[in-house]
Amino acid sequence: MAWISYRHIAHPGHAQPIAPPYQGTDRPTTVTYPNKPRAVRKLVMAVGPKAARPVP
Repeated sequence: MAWISYRHIAHPGHAQPIAPPYQGTDRPTTVTYPNKPRAVRKLVMAVGPKAARPVP
């Protein structure tokens, strides 16, 4: 079991940021992720105990 707070959030490893098209009227918009980040605890639990590795 992962003992990580729900306050720590991240995107899954396969998530790729996207850059919205620039309209040319103001500063270019920053890149964003299409989906909201999830709690790290939920990401770890989703991959299962065989894929999870301890972090030193």
